Amino acid sequence: MDNLDLENMDGSEWVDLLLEHPEFAEKCDWTKLDGEDWVTLLEDCPQFADKCDKWDDISEFSWPWLLAEQPQFADKCHCWEDFQDDGWGQLLICQPQFADKCDWSKMDDEFWTEFQSASDSFGEFFDARPELADKLDFSKLESYSWAELLARRPDLAGKCECWSEFEDWEWNQLLAKQPQLAKYNQNIEFDDIFEEIGRNYKYGERDKTSLETL
Repeated sequence: MDNLDLENMDGSEWVDLLLEHPEFAEKCDWTKLDGEDWVTLLEDCPQFADKCDKWDDISEFSWPWLLAEQPQFADKCHCWEDFQDDGWGQLLICQPQFADKCDWSKMDDEFWTEFQSASDSFGEFFDARPELADKLDFSKLESYSWAELLARRPDLAGKCECWSEFEDWEWNQLLAKQPQLAKYNQNIEFDDIFEEIGRNYKYGERDKTSLETL
């Protein structure tokens, strides 16, 4: 490390160094970091936030990715209305508390694709904010997202128009939690339902009420 030319390092080089060796912070020329450099640094090293004077230089493309990792910086952001749809998709999956800042009616296919990109997280979103299921454009949901959603909100079953697209594993996942929805699968074998529910019950994922509702 003795051969580092600290005086001639640019912002991105400083970021690379600080990510590996934060002890060099006292020697850093912070003025060399631009907005995007700060995003890269703060995602992993939020302790340097008090050194940042480039909050307004962070682009509307980068803010969602930073806030997805470090939501405590939300009060520094003044461009929520300029977020791109895929940025909203990534942000809301990670930080559903920001859902009220999003104009859901303007979201396009790119948003819905990103929003559904991780089905486990998609379900967890509605664990945190179940009331926001009513903001969904149901026509944009894939079958794997429906399985996650209906496992938590079976009352929305009447909104689903893609039952025939469900894969076996999606049915198994859904019926283990909401066996009463088996009526929507015209080809299901009831022995398979009991086998899957019994397996989940054995491993403590459900209680006896699952069997009683069938």
